[in-house]
Amino acid sequence: MGMNPTATQAIFDILNFLESDDFMNRKRRHIKQCNASILPMLNPDGAEIFTRRNTLGIDINRDALICNLLKEEH
Repeated sequence: MGMNPTATQAIFDILNFLESDDFMNRKRRHIKQCNASILPMLNPDGAEIFTRRNTLGIDINRDALICNLLKEEH
């Protein structure tokens, strides 16, 4: 979230659409073929103050890659 405040709203729009009666037959057919995990908000700390970093100063998107690379080195 943080710098992308509309992403959470978009997730809820998608969920509302999936729950609606619109295009029900087409949705059923596609939903049967999908597996999805939805995280409506990954960084609530950053969202509250409109920043990419959480209260620990970690940029969850960018720093995760750095952490994985550091683990591979050890």
